[in-house]
Amino acid sequence: MKRWVLFLIMSFFIGCIVNIQGQLNEMNKFAVNLAERGYWEEAQYWWEKILTEDPDNINALNNLAVAYEKMGDYKKARQFYEKALSIKKDKIIMKNYNKCLKLLKKREIKVE
Repeated sequence: MKRWVLFLIMSFFIGCIVNIQGQLNEMNKFAVNLAERGYWEEAQYWWEKILTEDPDNINALNNLAVAYEKMGDYKKARQFYEKALSIKKDKIIMKNYNKCLKLLKKREIKVE
């Protein structure tokens, strides 16, 4: 009987986790759709909301970094790329990060 109750409790929690991840994935798709239409600030809102639920969400971190780049905040973009890379070394994120560093460097040179 105790095993059965434990099984039910574990099934419930696993179902909740799967449901939350599904919701976060849907939120990410929605934010990507907004970004593709040029609504970067609105997309930013949704990626930040994802990160409140899952602070290590690689997709949200990378996409938020891209959004900050598109909005011209390369320093903030760099921070999000670095956080994403500290969690997982990903080729696409590394490529985006290196591009961001080049843009940031060009911007600093123009200021001087």
